[in-house]
Amino acid sequence: MTKGHTVVMNFITDTYCTSGPWYLVHCKPRKELYAANALRTLLQLSIFLPENQIPSRGGVRQVPFFPGYIFAQVDLQKVARSHINASPGVIRLVEFGGEPQPVPLV
Repeated sequence: MTKGHTVVMNFITDTYCTSGPWYLVHCKPRKELYAANALRTLLQLSIFLPENQIPSRGGVRQVPFFPGYIFAQVDLQKVARSHINASPGVIRLVEFGGEPQPVPLV
């Protein structure tokens, strides 16, 4: 991170908070916020979208800390992967060995 940049931690959620582990979701280019809002409103998932605030033409612009990715808290026993993968702005859940793997919390 360079001088003048600030990390903003955005949790995009409503009063409902999904139980379950956090997963990494691969999004279409520059559609992180669009996908985050779609997953929140359509599937009632809690979303984590960390962003950088960077100076831009006399103002401040927010850009994703991990471009192309967001985090979603979801119980995959209750929400089908196909519903997540078919959501607007989403490419798919990140998988390893053909299965989505929860993000380890430290």
